[in-house]
Amino acid sequence: MPRSVLFFIVGLTVGGFLIYLGSQGSYSETTPVETSTLKKETAKFAALEIPDMWPMGAPYMSKKIGDLEMVFDRQGWPSDRPKYTLNGFRVSELSSDRGEWASINTYCSMKTSCKVRDEMFRLHKGRIGCEEIKGFTEDLNWCRAIDEKYRESGEDENVTNKCREMRINAGYWRDVFVYVLPSTGKKVILKALKAKHTSSSRNLLRSLRESILLQYMRGHPYILGEAGHCFDKETNDYVMITPFMDHGNLEDIILDDNYKEKTDLRRILLWCWEMAQALDAIHSVNGGPFVHADLQPRQFMLTKDGHIKMNDFNRGKFMSWDGEEKCKYCGAKSKGRWRAPEEYTRDALNEKLDIYSTAMIYYSLFSGDKVMEDIPKDDVYERVPRGYRPEFPDGMPPELQELVMYMWHPDPAKRPSANFISKRVELIADTLEDQLDKLLVDLKYDKINPMPWGESSESAIKKMFGF
Repeated sequence: MPRSVLFFIVGLTVGGFLIYLGSQGSYSETTPVETSTLKKETAKFAALEIPDMWPMGAPYMSKKIGDLEMVFDRQGWPSDRPKYTLNGFRVSELSSDRGEWASINTYCSMKTSCKVRDEMFRLHKGRIGCEEIKGFTEDLNWCRAIDEKYRESGEDENVTNKCREMRINAGYWRDVFVYVLPSTGKKVILKALKAKHTSSSRNLLRSLRESILLQYMRGHPYILGEAGHCFDKETNDYVMITPFMDHGNLEDIILDDNYKEKTDLRRILLWCWEMAQALDAIHSVNGGPFVHADLQPRQFMLTKDGHIKMNDFNRGKFMSWDGEEKCKYCGAKSKGRWRAPEEYTRDALNEKLDIYSTAMIYYSLFSGDKVMEDIPKDDVYERVPRGYRPEFPDGMPPELQELVMYMWHPDPAKRPSANFISKRVELIADTLEDQLDKLLVDLKYDKINPMPWGESSESAIKKMFGF
């Protein structure tokens, strides 16, 4: 067949497909993509530098992760390995707190037949364990005692210099500390449950779920792995140990005053692609999907080369199943402007809430600011479930605007998968290859409607999309 004829046939096929895609109500999950731009950008990182504190070998993953399968150690675990147990807890107990929410959540209900798949998980011991951080656990107990003393007196709980130096961050459930390993002199990050949460087995299960996930993610280039852990069965203290990342997080970069003047489109699209790769990994993990449930820019740590690593999975959950049917789960009413509408209304949840939050991060990458900061939080919580979405930033290409529009769709079922998003971002990067070196401050595109469904009442939105 003459080459010109072949090109003509291919052109008709691709053109017909694009017309078909534009006519659909949601993105096709089977779009064929042949791209090169982002692959070229990441090829030099195939031989990744893994911290020497990490155990050798990467646990088996059931699905190929994008086009980066070659970077993983595929030796896996023996097929006859035992079912996972740890101090009496079975995988089936690491569910989405089904019993608790069934009794107090009047907005959401779960089938009693939904169970977390009893996959062949096993929590391996990391190279760093309780012995290596013995000095830290002693200091931790001392700091907790100091905290309690000053909380009771109404004074600053971080009153001592020693505790200030140790504790570098804090979340709702955990405190984050930096610690120097006596054996190697290397810094690591230690995440420990706050004292008020150690008495709850539910909070311990959060930590166990995170460790199990990271056992499977070990070696992934865009996920911050676990270097080890220490569990004290008597006190329920669970300390997670991760590599020390001293190049900040994505929120630090976005909120920099000169962000738009020094960040080009190539870098932003690369971050978008790396996020989708990491999200695809946790959504396709054995026994999953695993839902992160707290994605925002500060959850992505930066490497010295400017690449990202997804972090902080202790709010996440393994999805449960009813036979071959994937179940949704119930959760607490959530706060934060980046969250999906179903989280505000306490509707049933699944991994598509992560897709929505990722869309909000993409928005921030192009706006150079936190999402919807100009709108009071209470108004966000009310308007987002009614369909409201912010106007697209000037520097976001229309091709990406269209993708984001589907990612933050009111109907979770119409949001694309993380795997599709990564492929779509690759295609967008190839399409815009002549613009990739332009700085964000110099980019200006036409804007599409960010919410073609309009802003309506919550009941109208639910009726419109049938959920």
